[in-house]
Amino acid sequence: MFFLPSKQVMTSLAFDVRYAWRMLLKHRVLTVSAVCTMALAIAANTAIFSLVYGVLLKPLPLPDAARVVRIEEQHRGRRLNLTGATFLDLHDRARTLDAVAAYRILSPGLSDPGAPEQVVAAEVSREYFDVLGIAPGEGRWFSSTDFGAGAPRRAVLSDGTWRRRFGSDPMVLGKRVSIDGAPTEVIGVAPARIFAPGAPDVWIPASSSSSLSRNRRAHLFTVIGRVNRTHSVGVAGRELEALASGIERDSGSVDPDLSLVATPLQARMVQNARPAILMLWAGVSLVMLIAAANLANLLLTHGSARARELSIRLALGATRSRIARQLAIESGLLTCAGGLLGTTLGVWSVPALRAALPGSIPRAADLTGDPLVMIFGTGMSLAMALILALPFALRSAARNPIETLRSRTSGGSAQSRSRSILVTVEVTLTVMLLAGTGLLGRSLWSVLRVDTGFKADDVLTFRLSLPAAKYSDAAAHGAFYEAAIERIAASTGVVAVGATGALPLTGTPATTMVPEGSRASEQFSADVVTVTPGFFSALRIPLRQGRLFARTDLKGAHAVALVNEAAARRFWPGVNAVGRTITMRDWGAPYQAEVVGVVADVHQAGADADVAPAVYYPLAQFPETTLTQSIVVRATGSLPRIISAVKDHVWAVDSSQPIASIRTMDEIMSASIADRRFNVLLLTGFTLAAVLLSALGIYGIVAFAVAARTHEIGIRLALGAQSRDLVVLVLSHGARPVAVGIVAGIGGAMAVSRLLQTLLFGVGPTDAATLVGVVIAIALVATAACAGPIRRALRTDPLIALRIE
Repeated sequence: MFFLPSKQVMTSLAFDVRYAWRMLLKHRVLTVSAVCTMALAIAANTAIFSLVYGVLLKPLPLPDAARVVRIEEQHRGRRLNLTGATFLDLHDRARTLDAVAAYRILSPGLSDPGAPEQVVAAEVSREYFDVLGIAPGEGRWFSSTDFGAGAPRRAVLSDGTWRRRFGSDPMVLGKRVSIDGAPTEVIGVAPARIFAPGAPDVWIPASSSSSLSRNRRAHLFTVIGRVNRTHSVGVAGRELEALASGIERDSGSVDPDLSLVATPLQARMVQNARPAILMLWAGVSLVMLIAAANLANLLLTHGSARARELSIRLALGATRSRIARQLAIESGLLTCAGGLLGTTLGVWSVPALRAALPGSIPRAADLTGDPLVMIFGTGMSLAMALILALPFALRSAARNPIETLRSRTSGGSAQSRSRSILVTVEVTLTVMLLAGTGLLGRSLWSVLRVDTGFKADDVLTFRLSLPAAKYSDAAAHGAFYEAAIERIAASTGVVAVGATGALPLTGTPATTMVPEGSRASEQFSADVVTVTPGFFSALRIPLRQGRLFARTDLKGAHAVALVNEAAARRFWPGVNAVGRTITMRDWGAPYQAEVVGVVADVHQAGADADVAPAVYYPLAQFPETTLTQSIVVRATGSLPRIISAVKDHVWAVDSSQPIASIRTMDEIMSASIADRRFNVLLLTGFTLAAVLLSALGIYGIVAFAVAARTHEIGIRLALGAQSRDLVVLVLSHGARPVAVGIVAGIGGAMAVSRLLQTLLFGVGPTDAATLVGVVIAIALVATAACAGPIRRALRTDPLIALRIE
């Protein structure tokens, strides 16, 4: 049986709500401060929770997504993609997987209809869509006949490509388009909200006759699998470990120290982003705690200011429960208003956060105002109301009215201690947050100061991917690049131009190398980069020894190579590298070349990554036809004019050739540090909010102390106290909690900052300069927060102060 509240109770509650509303309007400063503090903290936490949920927690939009795994080779702790031959062995032998598939991400040209453009294409094996477990939106997926030797070329379009290139034409199935220069039949369209690794624009079947499918050295294939329902991911992982031993034994240890590792696809996707996201969540959680301490301090101060009023009401017969209910309603209105505003702002800020995310954050499109995000913000608001409002109401209602009315001041020593403890907590947490931000800021500064080995100013880059059907012959594709480079080099303002298979800072797969004089048991690897002779001039990469490539280093001529200084030190320590030979092993038949020069180290994997050994080969001599190249152009003058001229020259050689990724080298450098810059900017915002809240807390406790000791200050002034004595008196109220907070914060920062080790560069987790800077910054903030109360104390009129009772 349900009991409804009586009319009298409802009337009483309505009166309490109206009275609470009038009191909040009367004390506008408190109301605005509390609501803004609450809203700031809730909004920041809600926005960052949307990032945590959308990237780390939200399941992938796949059927039974927890069973989809990423499979990688592991060699002495280093994870690599699978080779084609290892994938085939795995496919034939695995019993715990319902389906397993391999794919490569390519960038072919797409034309017919419309102008040619480079697209993201996934070249997939037969069970790729079985692993994903989704049905096509239109048409069909690939069948086994699409993968046979000599099978007609077919493709599946993404929903976005279908809408953008074909205007959502329902008759697109069966049409022929040109992909990579070859006629290709469209057999299907993927559903609108498909999840596929790499977010391809188009899918094409991998040819079973490709030599890469039998290669056991080139780690080119990303492999995914679906664990069957009768086994767990752990059981599948143990089976793969056992299979790896058999595969290595049967292959004659061509790819030694082989191990196979299975990781849930979602966990593997977010593995690199997880530390930074958790760090941001920890930072915003500190802001939440600081805001809670600040809000508690505001409520304590407000309760002290109303102590006499509440005592009079108790003396006149009001019950303590009625007082507690009244105060709980007032505090509840404050926290609920701040929570509602904060949750709304947090959800509204999600699109802005999504737009600001660096490109390396996976699943950025999944950041939405999800109902769970709103529930999280609402839950935090209710938690704050229960944790802060209810204890405050009960404590205020428990006052002894007689003692309060006899007291000259409105606050007791217990309340002063409580406020001091809260300020200490605020300062402690702020010091920890400021230290973390300082360490990440110094890391970013260290990265910006790294000598990358090249000059990025006045350099334009763009990518060309020649269609295999048209440029399968090495002579044809070499002639294209030679003609295009010659035309671009003749343009007004162009200083130098070259081509490369891998731009600096963008990374490139490592390849097994055999330097002359090495023992058979030694394992060496290096980054392999194909270049044309003008590449080093275009990026102004210095030559250290020997010579650079010449126009005479052509196919059929003596095979030559260049190495960077890291390779020279690693392969031939203490010996001149020029004149030595080096053999490449992973790209088919062993390829031997003579080292004719040593160039300066270039950061290939990023400014914050160690320089790896690198071997440069002339594009004209490289044994594999590398159809995709990036062109680097050093030029002066108007950038739009240079871009227009470059396009004209390329299309003069081949009018059907798409041009993609037109960027300056400065933009590439900026993109390479986008993660660090985003983390620092966001944490800086959190830190500024924390510092502001701490300053308000320090100001509040000192201002309250000055107000409570006005009578004492008047006596001191009447007895001839000097201004400096009053300054010391006022500062002492703020100095104690601040000093304790700084000491505790430094200790906490030194302990917690070690968790940031993987995010730091060029600075240690206990960097003394950063910690000293934090102490100075907090001391200055505390001094500034005390300035107002000090000025008020110095302006105190002794006669007026002595009249206060």
